[in-house]
Amino acid sequence: MDTLAPFRKYFRIAALACTVASAGLTAWFGINQSPYFVLAILLALFLVACSIASDYINLFVVDAWRKRDWGTLGILSMGAVFVFSLNLMSNLGSVGWQKEVTSTAARVHNTKVEDIRDGIASNESTLAVLRKQLASLHTQNGWAASAKADALREVLKEKQAAADREAGRVRCGPKCEALKADVMSLQARIGTIEQRDSLTARIAATERAIATARAKFESKEVKVDAGNAQAGFFASLVAMDLQPSDTAQTWTSRGMSALLAFGLCLAPMLFSLLGWREAIGGGTTTHATTAPAVARETTHHDVTPLHRQEIVVMERQASEPEWMQALRSGLHNLDGRLHQRTA
Repeated sequence: MDTLAPFRKYFRIAALACTVASAGLTAWFGINQSPYFVLAILLALFLVACSIASDYINLFVVDAWRKRDWGTLGILSMGAVFVFSLNLMSNLGSVGWQKEVTSTAARVHNTKVEDIRDGIASNESTLAVLRKQLASLHTQNGWAASAKADALREVLKEKQAAADREAGRVRCGPKCEALKADVMSLQARIGTIEQRDSLTARIAATERAIATARAKFESKEVKVDAGNAQAGFFASLVAMDLQPSDTAQTWTSRGMSALLAFGLCLAPMLFSLLGWREAIGGGTTTHATTAPAVARETTHHDVTPLHRQEIVVMERQASEPEWMQALRSGLHNLDGRLHQRTA
């Protein structure tokens, strides 16, 4: 009794799903192998064909082995090794490429996030220095907190004009000297106020830059690459170290990529064997096994041309692989049921 009979159709569906997944990854990998579109498409089609052949050629190999057809078995075995090697190569390249793409994307993203964070820290340091300079200026010049540069410039014009008038006389007396001293004092005060205004403007600009950077930083999250995280986890288990070396993580990641590539190659082969095991193992194909006997019996009697044609068809069907005979028998039974329902 076949205990797996109720599940074989699910194994066939699983085999088809694995084949589609493997062929899709292979096609995408092949398309990206060349910058020339036509060449990339041709290479992708070739690799996809090898992938599909690798998934199902084992059915023909098993059938040739069961029939003891050694010549066909040898040819199919060499073909199986060839297409399996190409399928494994493309899957290794595809998995490794996909891991590198995701790892690079995460690394670039995290670098940008770190740059934003470093920029915030740098601006905060600059802001602290500017605030300290402004506080020192206010401490040394208490009058500068409320003074206006424009008002002092008006006073400076008046003082400068008066000093010029006094200097235009025969000699610059005490009054002239006092006016010149007032001019120099006003110029110094105006310079202090301009310095205060410059520091205030720089502080405001730095605060705005920090606020913008923080808003941008909060909208971005650090990306954790699943492949690298998994490799780091298994590397730490193997090395018994919470912080495994980069070399250990790299080799662990490559080993997992190779294991996944082997899984993509072997899973459809395994599921197809389980799904079609009854067909290739000599299932119930009564018409195929009895066809030679019927043909032998009818060769000793006179037969009509139509009967002879039926015998030829039966003999041809008997020479087909048994999994194909099982498929033909299933389709014949399904057709009979449909005719019964429509009758």
